[in-house]
Amino acid sequence: MYKDQVKKLGEEPPAAQTARAESPTCGVCHKTKFADGCGRACCYCQSRFCARCGGRVPLRANKVMWVCNVCRKQQEILTRSGEFYPNVSPPHGPMQGAPA
Repeated sequence: MYKDQVKKLGEEPPAAQTARAESPTCGVCHKTKFADGCGRACCYCQSRFCARCGGRVPLRANKVMWVCNVCRKQQEILTRSGEFYPNVSPPHGPMQGAPA
């Protein structure tokens, strides 16, 4: 579900992404309405999100990245499956390498 939603967001033309970023409601829950200048834009999908639907990710050198929960979950899934890291084979199970 998350993977499909992120793929769908990535396939949108830039004009649609800009319109979505300027939308007055949260791009994740579609419930929270923003006043002008409120809400943060996800650095991956560019959708604006409310405080419940995303947050900041601290980076080195006191820099911050704002990421929505959809993209954060997508990264978590890709990291756990091994698809996030190129040229690395994913684990075959929780007991890999354990004696039989």
